Amino acid sequence: MTKELGYASDASVYWGLGWQGVLPLPAGQKTPPPKGTTGYDGYYPSFADVQTWTETYPDGNLALRLPNTVVGIDVDHYGDKRGGETLAHFESLWGELPPTVRSTARLDGVSGIRLYRVPAGTQLETVITVPHLGLGGIEVIQFFHRYCVSWPSVHPEGLRYRWLDSEGRVTTKIPRPGELPELPQAWIEGLARKNAPTATSSSVDVSAVLASLPIGGQTFRVTQALAKAKTELLSNPASRHDITLKNVGRLFRLAQEGDAGVREALEDLRAAFVALLQADRGEQEAGIEFDRMVQNNRIHNLIADTPSMTMDSLMGRPVQTTEFTTGLSTTPFRIEQDFAGPVHAAIDTTFDEDRERFVQDLGTFTITEHLAEVNTLDDFDRLLWAEESGIVEEAARSDWDEVNAAVILAGDLSREKPTELLREDGEPLLYDGRINALVGEPESGKSWVAMLAMAQAIHRGHHTLMLDFEDIPESVFGRLLLMGVTEAQIVKYFHYVCPSTPLSPAAQATLFGLLDKHRPRVILFDGVNAAMTLLGLKLNENTDATQFHQIMLKPLTATGGTVIVIDHVPKAQESRGGYAIGAQAKKAMTDGAMIQVEVKETFGVGRFGKLQLSVMKDKPGSVRKIAEKRGRSTDYLASLTIDSRDEGKVVMRLFREENETEKKENGTHTGEQKLMVKMMEISQFMERVDKEGKGVSKNAIESNVPGAAKDIRAALFQLVDRGYVDQGPGPRSVILNKLKRPYAGPEDNGLDFILGTSSTSSEE
Repeated sequence: MTKELGYASDASVYWGLGWQGVLPLPAGQKTPPPKGTTGYDGYYPSFADVQTWTETYPDGNLALRLPNTVVGIDVDHYGDKRGGETLAHFESLWGELPPTVRSTARLDGVSGIRLYRVPAGTQLETVITVPHLGLGGIEVIQFFHRYCVSWPSVHPEGLRYRWLDSEGRVTTKIPRPGELPELPQAWIEGLARKNAPTATSSSVDVSAVLASLPIGGQTFRVTQALAKAKTELLSNPASRHDITLKNVGRLFRLAQEGDAGVREALEDLRAAFVALLQADRGEQEAGIEFDRMVQNNRIHNLIADTPSMTMDSLMGRPVQTTEFTTGLSTTPFRIEQDFAGPVHAAIDTTFDEDRERFVQDLGTFTITEHLAEVNTLDDFDRLLWAEESGIVEEAARSDWDEVNAAVILAGDLSREKPTELLREDGEPLLYDGRINALVGEPESGKSWVAMLAMAQAIHRGHHTLMLDFEDIPESVFGRLLLMGVTEAQIVKYFHYVCPSTPLSPAAQATLFGLLDKHRPRVILFDGVNAAMTLLGLKLNENTDATQFHQIMLKPLTATGGTVIVIDHVPKAQESRGGYAIGAQAKKAMTDGAMIQVEVKETFGVGRFGKLQLSVMKDKPGSVRKIAEKRGRSTDYLASLTIDSRDEGKVVMRLFREENETEKKENGTHTGEQKLMVKMMEISQFMERVDKEGKGVSKNAIESNVPGAAKDIRAALFQLVDRGYVDQGPGPRSVILNKLKRPYAGPEDNGLDFILGTSSTSSEE
């Protein structure tokens, strides 16, 4: 089955690679993570937490709270964001950043979060700007600030996040923290935070603070602060959260000093913030983000820790009882009592842990210019925007460290089962989520075998994708029609790409957009050698073959589809070297089943032919298990007959052919005759027990029709493939079989029946 991508599919993989801050997010969203998991006071989840979240958020997005040994340089270079120019500016000052991995949903060659190792506990500025040049669009993600949204998350715009390798190519390899390059010392020094970390000692009840805000019209200082906040918000599109959080803190400081009108100013600022962010995040999510800034404990604790010069004049001043509806929460509330103390007085009480932990955390930047015009305190600013250390000395995990046994044991240790390219007895020959290969001499029928797998998937209602470097659309679509795939099915389920130019970032984005949109069950890659040549890679170089695997093939497996690669072996037997034309690394990149296709009877237009399929490689091991040793070196899998003698159609049959001993014991065509008898028995049983056409389960058929289960499965497969039986989901996801029309035996299809089932074709 196609892999269902989401938090559950990859969270334990990240954990096992050394990322212990693996946080879930709502599906298709960037916020919010679980409460209490971000910021200085945030906790890193245990493996038990991760396992619980996989059940709670199976299809959710996935975010990494970075360890304190890793930072992310987050560059946004799209729309009005100029992160690429900003990056180039600072590289001219501090030197080029070393190549590294990148997490991004935009394959534009620039945008994305670049990850680097730093000494444990390093604290850097979190916003990189050059105001006088109008440059911005870069933030520094750190253990106390934000997180790294990563594969397999989906951006709110519908784009899937990918990992790019150090050369900017899409890769399925998730990096380890210990493998990342070091951030150059010049960058560490250039971005070092200017203020010393400061811990807080107060524990403020935020709801009490909101209830005690001074009432009355806005003072001149509040009006000025609000105007500055809205101006900064509009002029810093890449740092809207940080800019707004800073100004929320400034407004609360004015309230602490006795200025009225802060509540109205916050509501005005909230409206401006939501208006700017609602296109990207939606009105509701933008409002929730602002409300969390208002309720941020650290703002209020720091203000309480650093009373202003006017605090004495505020002591003991009562606040009038009033009723209001606020935009700072989702429901209106009523103040029922006076708050007999100043705003932000420290309250010695213990609060619910969940209320102490917030999704967005304060302290995401250092102020470099202070709000002199509203008379806030420079000393307070330095304290308010500096951060407590809370640093845990944590070494970056090396991949030479032992594997986390708990992660491995918590996963699925059962042997992988193949799922596609079914023989008539129901045995599949190819694996999903892996690269499978069909190899053989030119014109040996490899493409017909691959297209049979696609036709089977299409008949079952699954999407398929073909990357074709050797043929033309008219030929490929014509084959499918000959195989019995309808025009409607082709339009809905078959997606065809015929590239003729190198793989640019824009082309990558287009291709992976198709994968995300259609989630194909079968992906056919026809023409490895032609594709490598198109990309400028040498067929005989192992390094080039490995590069091709990482750039093109491995990313195709990420959505869990069955990837089928078609490649050629030289005609000369002695030149084959165990695989196809070119480097031996091409064999190593096949991590599913590699099947050799050989011609036993030549076929073509108007002819009948036969192919033999044998196992050459089977990394998971389940396909070779059903193969038979025939001769000294052949692991026989199946025979495929292709009959195009009737104009306008191709009939194919993929089956296990009797060996010589069985043929002598059973006589000619006994196997085919037995199959037809079993088909009639199944048809008669279904007519008898399912008069209302509700459907019969496979287990019910196997339990009531006499004979071996494998023979019954083979006959049922034939009935479905030839259109006598429909299959569909029933209660509790059980597959039900419904008889469309009775099967009457050989007279239903004549001698053609012994040649096969619906589908496939003439010459390759």
